[in-house]
Amino acid sequence: MDAPEDTQYAVLTGNQVVAHNLRMARLLRGWTQEEAAEKLEPYLGVRWSKASYSAAERSQEKESRIRNFSADELLAFSLAFKLPVTWFLLPPEPDARGRVPLIQTDPSRRDRGHHIGVLVEMVFGTPGGQAEQEQRLNAVLAQVPLEEQGRYMRLVSRVAGLAGVSAIKRTVGDLGTWISNLRDLAGLLEEAETKTVEDMSQALEEFVHLHQTEDTPEEASDAGSR
Repeated sequence: MDAPEDTQYAVLTGNQVVAHNLRMARLLRGWTQEEAAEKLEPYLGVRWSKASYSAAERSQEKESRIRNFSADELLAFSLAFKLPVTWFLLPPEPDARGRVPLIQTDPSRRDRGHHIGVLVEMVFGTPGGQAEQEQRLNAVLAQVPLEEQGRYMRLVSRVAGLAGVSAIKRTVGDLGTWISNLRDLAGLLEEAETKTVEDMSQALEEFVHLHQTEDTPEEASDAGSR
């Protein structure tokens, strides 16, 4: 959509969006620019001067000096401010003049941009895009060694989004199956009173081995008949 000169809209580039959110992240943490630069140093590998940090934030306002942020810097921002990378791509609030931002994607058209809803869609994805992301994530997690699964579960347990859901699906598998497995374990524990410590340890090892193995239907049938 076009933005006339007397418009209620302000056209911003993606880098200007990041600059705005870099400032918002610093204010959220209550840090000065020097403190923010200090927090960023371990992740950037260099220490930004106050002037450099200020220029990065103010590039939202200076169309002639817009800073290009790299993917490495976005990751550093996420780690230093303890905020998701998506924070730095969220659409800005209306500016001091009350103008709603439009997001520019065509460098040759500074007078034209997308509605901020389009940026939200790009950041979080459409239902179709989310499904494809989940497939990709599951394919990645399928490569993770079994011994690392516990660590992944701890890392994603606090994630209330696609990554967490996908990782849990991959690690835990079908919920109904695990309900059955837990019932089996409960029965095993009920019998524990009549078993020696050695017998119980061996039984638990067999249980874990059985349910960590991706059985074929025939193997699963054999296991169930034991």
